[in-house]
Amino acid sequence: MTRDDFIEEVGALAVSDYPKSGVLPSLTIAQAILESGWGKSGLTVKANALFGIKAGKDWRGKRINSKTFEYYEGERVDSMDCFRAYDSWAESVADHGAFLAGLSRYKAVIGERDYQEACRAIQTAGYATAPNYAEVLTGLIEQYKLTRFDKAVLPEKYGLWIGHFAEEERAMRISGALSELGIYNKAAKETGGYVIRVGWYTDKAKADALALLLKEQCYSEMIYMS
Repeated sequence: MTRDDFIEEVGALAVSDYPKSGVLPSLTIAQAILESGWGKSGLTVKANALFGIKAGKDWRGKRINSKTFEYYEGERVDSMDCFRAYDSWAESVADHGAFLAGLSRYKAVIGERDYQEACRAIQTAGYATAPNYAEVLTGLIEQYKLTRFDKAVLPEKYGLWIGHFAEEERAMRISGALSELGIYNKAAKETGGYVIRVGWYTDKAKADALALLLKEQCYSEMIYMS
């Protein structure tokens, strides 16, 4: 199976699962790529397990023991553990969505429409111990243009951004000024600096009106994305 074939197969399953789980397809595909090694890991070949979800005491399905590793204080530690096993990739994707949706610690992942936020949220929630987990997922999504699968499940939206800023202090100052105007926003660190996310809108007229307001406030570095 080629990488393109892998993406298309898992992508179709992730899109189908979205209405039930609320997990962005791009995140699901990126995790499947990373956790399964493009479908070639021992867990995937032997047990159709794309995501390396451990089989705890409450798991009533099939199980498989396999070598794994975790990071503790930055050091890799190899071990054996018990993982969930499935009869098909479809079962694996469905269980992945149900697993995330069923645990409160992943609530920031469910329903998140921004892939970068979703990647950060799943790392913060403790899905994996690798210190660069979110960064790797984001890189996969961008490299293979996986957000095209998100467009299949999300309504058309218009995003407003201000940035990039090399200095955090300047980004936070502008973010504060926007808040004083009653404009919700969030400053976030991105590759190469900081951006201020003003919002996502399904109403283009509302997005255009806010874009005009921002320009009137002399935020000439605003990037309007559709």
